[in-house]
Amino acid sequence: MIVIPDNLKPKDGRFGSGPTKVRPEQVAALAAARELGTSHRQPPVKDLVRRIRTGLAELFSLPNGFVVSLGNGGTTAFWEAAIFGLIQERSQHLSFGEFSARFATLAGRAPWLKEPSVIKAEPGTHPLPRAEAGVDAYALTHNETSTGVRMDIRRKDAIKDTAGNAIGSHVKVKIVKNKVAPPFAEAEFDIIFNYGINKEGSVLDVGIENGVVEKKGAWLQFTGELIGQGKDAAQKMLAEKPDLAKKIIDAILTKRDAAPVV
Repeated sequence: MIVIPDNLKPKDGRFGSGPTKVRPEQVAALAAARELGTSHRQPPVKDLVRRIRTGLAELFSLPNGFVVSLGNGGTTAFWEAAIFGLIQERSQHLSFGEFSARFATLAGRAPWLKEPSVIKAEPGTHPLPRAEAGVDAYALTHNETSTGVRMDIRRKDAIKDTAGNAIGSHVKVKIVKNKVAPPFAEAEFDIIFNYGINKEGSVLDVGIENGVVEKKGAWLQFTGELIGQGKDAAQKMLAEKPDLAKKIIDAILTKRDAAPVV
């Protein structure tokens, strides 16, 4: 039998991954709440829900028409709502624990959706998303408590159109292994409202970074073929020609595979 010395045990009673211990102050606040034991149809509960939804919408600067969905249920209920409301045709899932794997499984069972793309990783590690043709929703689980892996997602800058209206956000994702291993990797990409991850923009950025896409003045080109004058025009070209985008992605992967490991 293995005995763990008391001086090595967590002071809050936890060991390994799992939910945070509830503080006494939280229990006291819950007991004093006027909504406790009140029907969800009564004004106090409706007012609380309204304030939460309005506050979250303001916090994330949601565009007109976007709503915050609240519900009483487990993760399965949330995944089903996300599958119905967020995925148009096909999704890509990062599977690295019970929660994220469940999301991918349920998406695969939806009869109106195409078979999802699933990228798996071993326990204690985290996969990275990749641009993929035909995918309109990327499922990135923020905190996978079953394996103790956390992914830190932060909005860096707002993306605006020529009129100054916010149309998206530039996001930085940092892989944090909070229980098993040291930090892993970082990735940055653009998320456009009503569209999702800007796959074409990411392909161009990574292509330029790896010397696959060349900049000739204001023009971008690939193997001598002009893609567009300026990034916006080049993104539109890749969206209209997914085969060209795939060629660029293949060229990037080929060059990375051939690079020496340091």
